[in-house]
Amino acid sequence: MSLPTHIAFVEDDDVVRRNYADILSAEGYRVTTLAGRSQAEAFFARGLPDLVLLDIELGGDPEAGYALCRRLRERSSILPIVFLTSHSSEVDKISGMRLGADDYITKDTSTDYLVIRIRSLLTRVEALLGHVAEPVETSLPSEFTVDERLMVVNYGGLVVDLSLTQFWIVQALVNASPKTLSHYELMQAASIEVEPNTIVAHVRAIRSKFREVDPKFSRLRTERGTGYRWV
Repeated sequence: MSLPTHIAFVEDDDVVRRNYADILSAEGYRVTTLAGRSQAEAFFARGLPDLVLLDIELGGDPEAGYALCRRLRERSSILPIVFLTSHSSEVDKISGMRLGADDYITKDTSTDYLVIRIRSLLTRVEALLGHVAEPVETSLPSEFTVDERLMVVNYGGLVVDLSLTQFWIVQALVNASPKTLSHYELMQAASIEVEPNTIVAHVRAIRSKFREVDPKFSRLRTERGTGYRWV
């Protein structure tokens, strides 16, 4: 008998932590609650769960959640990381996406939606990890490859450090090239239901990560009023 899916929830408010833990436990998940950055770092040092929920500000440290996200992403490119926070500014969202978060959900969002997002991320991870495909010939240039089995993008011989959601967006754009994909089509590809500005934040983060590998990167084009395309 397989163990329940393990979710770690990092939140410094006792009431919020307990409420969300009860909701997720009722959905059949095994939940570990962590009250702050130091406790979370000690826990993650012993092993990683199946999914992580992070608040941004922890114990008065306004950057604690970001720091944890960065460390977790360095350890695993496929671990689903979701910010669950009261911070709703565009700057916060973009910062979270650039650090590799797969989703950014504010605490005024319904818990039903949160559960749907968690299920979606876990289902996609399970499906992709269980999918073993034969190599497929593509028209992509030799310096650019997308490995769907390992969920890795190589560009110019270097791995581009994308989160799961960012990988799915790139994969959809590459597969559709040169067609333009709308915000809605990219949401479908990543199995997320978000506002268009969250897709914009993901795209900005994707560009930033490719430019860390190649400062002249320009393959991801914005088609004003319609969406994005890969060239």
